[in-house]
Amino acid sequence: MKVLKSDNKGKYTFCNVSEYSFRAYLAINPKQTEANGETLVMVGTMKDNSGVERDMVEEEKNAPFSKSDLDGSGAFDFAKPCPIYCDENSPLNH
Repeated sequence: MKVLKSDNKGKYTFCNVSEYSFRAYLAINPKQTEANGETLVMVGTMKDNSGVERDMVEEEKNAPFSKSDLDGSGAFDFAKPCPIYCDENSPLNH
């Protein structure tokens, strides 16, 4: 998303943070057996000319970005569902 810029020596700096963000969608993954398939999908967003945050995903209509800006489809599912990956001590788990 061009938010992190590497100096190729292991150091990263933030840039373009006013133009880029991310959005999360609750989704169903039919291949996932835990948590009834419920998961969290993250997508990067980019402001278009009118200031609207647009999803940076394949097949976005009239996208303000190019396909080369994407990593894969642009949608990322790396959630660890609860149950089974639960924090038993978390107040959110009770």
